[in-house]
Amino acid sequence: MNLELFAGRACELKKMNNAPILFGKIDRVAAGRMEVAGVKEQLPEVACGQHAKILIYDETGGFEVLIGRIDDWEPKRLILREVVSLVEYERQRFFRVGVDLPARIYEIYDDQLYGPIPIRIKSISLNSMLFECAQTLVAEQRIEVDPSFFSIEVEHLYATVSRGQRMTNSMAYVADFDPLAEWEEQKLCGFLFAKQGDEIRRKRGTMEK
Repeated sequence: MNLELFAGRACELKKMNNAPILFGKIDRVAAGRMEVAGVKEQLPEVACGQHAKILIYDETGGFEVLIGRIDDWEPKRLILREVVSLVEYERQRFFRVGVDLPARIYEIYDDQLYGPIPIRIKSISLNSMLFECAQTLVAEQRIEVDPSFFSIEVEHLYATVSRGQRMTNSMAYVADFDPLAEWEEQKLCGFLFAKQGDEIRRKRGTMEK
């Protein structure tokens, strides 16, 4: 995507939950980075590293939505990096890898952990995982996933059970992850790409036999 096409355009920045950040103008663009000059006297507090939506308007009333990660901000200026289209962002976020991994979860009640409960992860993305479990879980159940299956450095991985389906000898559930810190997301992303590479090599080996 040629970000230079958006230089000088009016834009609106929002948090990923659509909370407004600022109205402004795209001042500079270069190599996946975008600098936005705001019209407000003071920006609301934002965290560097978090994602933000960039709604860019043209003179006909049309608009385009981009996603970028906040790199730095000043009272009337905000810099974003890793700016991509909404379609590309969604493709990256929902990139899913099929696996068959043993793992453990803990149910959370009143800030207390109960478990561990053994599970098998069947597929995983940056947003969620599909897993099988012999124990019955309820909708909106809060859980902590032992993250050691992808990193020994990540201490916590929290999620909410969003869907469940009865299988022959167990239940299959989808759990949506809480937002990860940037470095944690990078660890999980590296794990996903490694697993995808393993699967590609396995399929190639099968075809060559």
